[in-house]
Amino acid sequence: MLVFRVITYVFKKLDRVLALVILAVASGDLAQNALRQGLIVSRRSPLFLALPIPGAIGAAALPSFAWAPLTAGRRRLAAASSAAPLQEDT
Repeated sequence: MLVFRVITYVFKKLDRVLALVILAVASGDLAQNALRQGLIVSRRSPLFLALPIPGAIGAAALPSFAWAPLTAGRRRLAAASSAAPLQEDT
């Protein structure tokens, strides 16, 4: 539970939607059961992750993890540059 509180704090600081955290908490047990069943069926081989459809979904999801911090950093830079006081010519 502490992990989810930390994640929620990070999401609030990055101005992200908290619905994703709620979705993760709600579907965590289902995802864990599905992963366990997949590992049992494949006899503990992660080969099912190397199949085309799960591999494509995983490859598409990886950039989304980096997108949030990058956009937050760009917003901070833009806010810092626009908040800088203008120097007057005297």
